Amino acid sequence: MTRLDGLLIGIALSLACLVLVYRGYEYWVLDQRADQVIENIEKVAKAVHHYHEQTGRWFPVEQEDRPAQIYPDPFHHSVMSTTYQGLDERWLWLENNFGMVLQLVRFEIDSETRVTRHVFDESLKDGEPYLRLLLDYGKRSKTDTRVLMALQDRLPAGALSELDDHYYVLDIRKLRVE
Repeated sequence: MTRLDGLLIGIALSLACLVLVYRGYEYWVLDQRADQVIENIEKVAKAVHHYHEQTGRWFPVEQEDRPAQIYPDPFHHSVMSTTYQGLDERWLWLENNFGMVLQLVRFEIDSETRVTRHVFDESLKDGEPYLRLLLDYGKRSKTDTRVLMALQDRLPAGALSELDDHYYVLDIRKLRVE
């Protein structure tokens, strides 16, 4: 073996090691981001469950100035001012979920067309909560996909349901929180 052969083998091994280290780091970063999204989902679930334990209702009584659904506008976070049941709206924002918008929704039999009462293992009843997970798949598509895969792995079976490739729903009732 000549010096040139040794040099080429050394370069190839170095490149292979660099790629492995980079992929490992990238996997670790994406896993950390997935952990944050799951933590946000668990915090929302905890606030909703706590409210249900205290009042027997999943959502406050609807009033004109206090809607029972939270739809954060992913483009104008500053206009969102809905607060209730100990929920911090920042848990739902796009930038805090790495390209995924979370929306807390009260199921309404008469007005829901895409989410049917049978979308989850346990049928939804009028007024029960679920989370919409809206994915952008823009510049952050790798992050969105990895976060979604981690969610599917870590959430209880049957809790997450796909309506289309950008729209998932999560059964908040299935998340057991302390």
